[in-house]
Amino acid sequence: MEQKTQKKALAQFIENQIKDKPDTSDRILKLQELKKITEELNDSLKVKESLKSCSKAYYDECCESLKKGLDSANQHTDNIFLAKSFLQTKMPQLSGSDFNSHFNIPPDFDNI
Repeated sequence: MEQKTQKKALAQFIENQIKDKPDTSDRILKLQELKKITEELNDSLKVKESLKSCSKAYYDECCESLKKGLDSANQHTDNIFLAKSFLQTKMPQLSGSDFNSHFNIPPDFDNI
């Protein structure tokens, strides 16, 4: 019990000393620096909270969505090659480059 009262008295003494002490330029600079660092810490904590929404589950979901997108793109590419092959079989005079130019298909068109 005595330690608690001593601690409280000491805290009150320190608080009074801080209030009674005149502000020096060095102290003002240190307080401004402390305020700046505290603001940076709070900003960092806000960023940390906002990044919690990017959990591993969200990342896995995005990867799965990307994989589905790539599979779909490859399926469309395969369909274009099948149509090209079918038309070249039905019309032998149609060359691959003619087909590509008529349908605006780039020469480096391939599966992803």
